[in-house]
Formats: sequence, C-alpha cells, structure tokens
Amino acid sequence: MGKKQNRNAWEQKIIKIITKYPGIYFRQIQKTLNIPVGTLTHHLQSFEKQEKIISTKHKHFDYKYYWIKEQYNYQHPLIQSGLSHTELKIYNIIKNIPGIIQKQITVKIKKSQSVTSYHLSKMRKNKTVRCRKVGKTKTYYTIKKQ
Repeated sequence: MGKKQNRNAWEQKIIKIITKYPGIYFRQIQKTLNIPVGTLTHHLQSFEKQEKIISTKHKHFDYKYYWIKEQYNYQHPLIQSGLSHTELKIYNIIKNIPGIIQKQITVKIKKSQSVTSYHLSKMRKNKTVRCRKVGKTKTYYTIKKQ
C-alpha cells in the first residue's frame, strides 16, 4: 500500500511539471522534483508506452518531454491533417534530425521496419514529409506547413 501511494505521488508530480513546462528536460524534472533517476526513467517510459507523453531527443543525450495534449494543440495543422501518435513522433524526429534515414527512425520509435515504412509512405502522400533519394538511401525532411 505504501509503495502504490508513493508511486501515485511521483506520477502526479511528474504529470504536473510536464504539463506546466512543456518541453522540460529530463534533468530539470529530476532536479526540480528531487526524484531518483531510475524512478523518473521508469515513470517516463511508462507514460510513453501509454502514449500519455512524447519525448524528443535534443542535442546529444538530453530529452525534452511533452504531455501530448499540451504539445499538440488541436488547431495545429498536423493534428487537423489526421496524423496518428506514431506519425507525430516520426514528424518530430525528422524535424529534429533533417536527413535522417528510415532505419534510424525505426530504431528511435521502437517499431518494426514495416510499420515505419507504412507511416512514412502515408506522410509522404499527405505531404507532411518529403524524401530525397541518394543512391539507394532515402533521407527524410519535413515540409513546412504554412
């Protein structure tokens, strides 16, 4: 009973800080809440699996976290274009790493190659991303929405 209450307390605190500060870094959450790194990592991974939050890699090893409802305003053109959660993750990865190849995207979203290929194809058709072929390699870029 004590562990469950403690877990729920951490979850509430993490949710509160991510919704209050969209795009907050992992270390900022950890220092602000004075939460052990392993505990924070566990909860953030759990929230991502439940598709409650999304993370984007920033610079080398630092991640920014967004509560999905906070990051994606429903008036945003990408939401109105009908992108799925996986497609929003792919879009953010391509936006942060222009010229990324499909294999790298597959690793980052932790899905199969066929799932990644399906979503990239769909995103190319609805003109959310574009692809440039260099030899046998396809690199992906976002298309600016106006």
